Amino acid sequence: MKSLRPLTILLEVARTGSVRHAAAALDVSQPAVSAAIAELGRTIGAELLVRDGRGVRLTDAGKKFVEYGRRAMALLAEGQDAAAAIAGTASRLRIAAVTTAAESFVPGLLGGFLAKNAMVSIDLDVSNRERIWDRLNHNEVELVVAGEPPVSPQCRTLGVRANDLVIVSHPAVSLTQQDLAEATWLMREAGSGTRARTQEVFAALGFVPKTLTIGSNGAIRECVRAGLGVSVLSTDAVGDEIAAGRLRIVPSPATPRRRFWRLVTNAERVLTKSARAFVTFALASGVFVGDELPS
Repeated sequence: MKSLRPLTILLEVARTGSVRHAAAALDVSQPAVSAAIAELGRTIGAELLVRDGRGVRLTDAGKKFVEYGRRAMALLAEGQDAAAAIAGTASRLRIAAVTTAAESFVPGLLGGFLAKNAMVSIDLDVSNRERIWDRLNHNEVELVVAGEPPVSPQCRTLGVRANDLVIVSHPAVSLTQQDLAEATWLMREAGSGTRARTQEVFAALGFVPKTLTIGSNGAIRECVRAGLGVSVLSTDAVGDEIAAGRLRIVPSPATPRRRFWRLVTNAERVLTKSARAFVTFALASGVFVGDELPS
């Protein structure tokens, strides 16, 4: 392989599941994407991508090569970070966060850290929990801010933060338990931890209500304020709105539900200097506390 470009293109197709989406993300033409992957396949001696209906899919050989390719690119990034640290030049910290955390307390945490660590640049990937843990598993990020990690020896929790989930409604609405059963519930997309917790609330309350799927906490918050329904959201995400009277907490036997945000790394990885500095700052600032769950 003469350059990493074909591998980068293949990994983007694998990530997006589409030649068209990969081309848009990389700002190249679709024929260029197809040509690069075909060239890579010839170099390797295996077909990596085949047509599947109107789309494409990775062959078994392609899946295996993507697995190694992700590890290789992560190792290359880790090497760049290590070299930059030795040279004393700007280092890069790669973090992934689930949407709820990224839309609430994470920006303030990053801002405080960068104010004290001007030589560090940060790549923040915001996605749902499935992609977040997958990226950590492949060493593509050093740190993750999310809820409960998968049961895996690879996940090591460095700090925790209380995360209370409550039912919220329009401030002018007062809802009984029967009203909740008949209300429209606004939910995140499949794969979201908040969606899973909302389904736990349904089970605890003993009903299966009407639902409407919305792709971000910010959009859900605004829809609740507009009176389109109720939702289960983290107090980190709606604390300001509740305090200002723009949203109301709806009491229920199933809420609040206490969960915990976790600051997690891959146990098999040695953290870079910038990652260690970030963890130290996150704990010293009180945004996270040590790896023992608080009472």
